Order: sequence, then C-alpha cells, then structure tokens
Amino acid sequence: MRSNRSPNRATRRSTAARSAIGSAVALLALASTLLVAGCGGSDSGQPPAEQPELPPLGPVVAAAPVTGAPITDRGRLDALLLGPDVLPPNFTALPPRNDGQQGTGAAAGEAPTDPAECAAVLTPVGTQHAGALTQSSAQYEGPNFASIDIDAASFANDVAAQAFTGVQEVLRRCARYSSTDSSQAGIDYRVGGLAQPPAGDASAAFQVRTTSDGLTLESSVALVQVGSTLAQVSVTAPESVDPGVLTDLTAAQVRELQGPEAR
Repeated sequence: MRSNRSPNRATRRSTAARSAIGSAVALLALASTLLVAGCGGSDSGQPPAEQPELPPLGPVVAAAPVTGAPITDRGRLDALLLGPDVLPPNFTALPPRNDGQQGTGAAAGEAPTDPAECAAVLTPVGTQHAGALTQSSAQYEGPNFASIDIDAASFANDVAAQAFTGVQEVLRRCARYSSTDSSQAGIDYRVGGLAQPPAGDASAAFQVRTTSDGLTLESSVALVQVGSTLAQVSVTAPESVDPGVLTDLTAAQVRELQGPEAR
C-alpha cells in the first residue's frame, strides 16, 4: 500500500475541552499507524477487510425560522470561526483559500466528478448555494492525514432556509460518486448518515468515506444553522472519528456564532 497519497484535499474536511480533542486525535494517529501497517505487503497473505456499509441518510432536516440581521462583514465572520487556540497543538493552519472564487466543479486539468453535482460535497457552504452575503473558512492539517475544516456563510433571511435544505438534498443524490486524482487513480466516495445531538437553530450530520489506492479517509461532518448563518464543521482521519470530537467542535462553533449573550 502506498501511504503517501491522500485523496483530493477538497474532500477532507474541520470550544471543546482541549484535552478531550487532543486525546481523540492521539488515538486517531495511533489508529492510522496501525492501518498503514495492517494494509499488508505481499507477505501478509490476508485480503483487506470489507468495510461496513454506511448508515443511510435520514429525512432532510427543516431549517428554523430566521430572525435578526444577517452577517455581511467578512471580518466579523472570520472572527467568529473557531481558531487554532481551541485545537490541539499538533494541528497546523493551512493557507486560506479564496472562497469567493472557488467553484464546485473540478479544477483545471482534473477529471470531473461523476455525477458532476457531487463535486459540491464537502466544499464550503457558501460555494454550494448561490447568494451568500459573506463567507469564511479555516482549514487545519494534523498527523497522518487528519484534518479539521470549518466554514460558514451568511445569507439573506429568505435564502438561508433554501441553502440549508439544498445542501442536504445534494447529499441524498450523492450517496455514491467517483472521480480521479491528478495521477488518474480512481477515487470512490460514499455518503451516509451520522447520529449527532441537535445544535444551533437546526442541524444535520453526515459522513463521507473517501477511498483511493488502498487508503481510506473518514469524514464526519455537521451542518448547522444559527440565524441566517450556516456553518459546516468537518473532522477527517484514516479511521472512524470519535463522534464526541465533532459534537464538541460543533457546539463550540455554535456558541461563537450565537454570541456572548447566549453563553
């Protein structure tokens, strides 16, 4: 198995108690080391274990009624995203991407996703649905292909519900899709349901399993509505993510968006 290849970064997605998150990440790092060792060389004699099917996605969650003014200032939204001070020290911030120009299709020279609309899965909410008044994102890379991706977009009050519903509807049309990377290696994606406690005004969770050239990454993702702002928090690792890590990060992000009066 080649352990130096990661599926397309765009599919890897990202204040809980620092010690709890740090412990979970340490376990994920250990699990990924075992995964690489267990992939087996030619002398292992053991075929790779079959992965269990992901649970199905449940019904689309309805958005909550929106009251209050949307966020229109990019700097204000930037300041509301969880920062590196609440993440484990072994996670490094990646350079910011240009959300305003990032589309949902394949980049130049890359093979298209099949079906094409599934290229939107795990991209920032503000690029998945038109009409964002402002958007922001932060990406952190950890050991052994682990990552945390957080993005948020604020919409006009009458558009927020459409965006919240639209993101979920695409997921249900993309239970399985595929693409290839720059070296033409095939990438297989599976989307499934994920149990998470309610968060914000409305929330939905899902998971994505990305497999390429023998390497599998598991992404656990929460989509949450706070007023007219939608936030997406994604935690990715080579093994199943502890659900509590996503729960704590999502709750922390919701508190930031709600403001000090809600704490």
